[in-house]
Amino acid sequence: MKPKILQICFGEGYAGSAKMALLASVLLQNSGYPVKFICTKKSLTSQRAKISDLDFVELDSEVNENELFNSLEILYLSYKPDVVISNHSLERKTAVKLKKKYKQSFINIAYRHNESKTIPIIGALIYNKYFEYSVACSYGVARSLEKL
Repeated sequence: MKPKILQICFGEGYAGSAKMALLASVLLQNSGYPVKFICTKKSLTSQRAKISDLDFVELDSEVNENELFNSLEILYLSYKPDVVISNHSLERKTAVKLKKKYKQSFINIAYRHNESKTIPIIGALIYNKYFEYSVACSYGVARSLEKL
């Protein structure tokens, strides 16, 4: 059985990272992977998800981080994914909270779309401790992550 994937992509628009997340989810689903896509309620990304034949859930990402985490945790517990993929800092923060709470119950993947501007020591600790993989969208982003 193929691993269940939870892909998280918050944001109002439908720019490069949202396109990548949605297209990757569609490709994974078409390849036989069970995928649940989580996006911002009433966003351009959710409009695209509706026409993609993808299993998706809309969340209000404008609420405070604790409320958002609680909503995401409910989805996590009901779906029981094997893999969680996060695309932006807000999603990565919630994925880190899930990883802290549920430890080794899933593989945590940070998809990185931008060069890292974090302080090398702090970023390295967070990404090495709570994410099994960091995937870079380009060579430039990969180079910035190597500094961590």
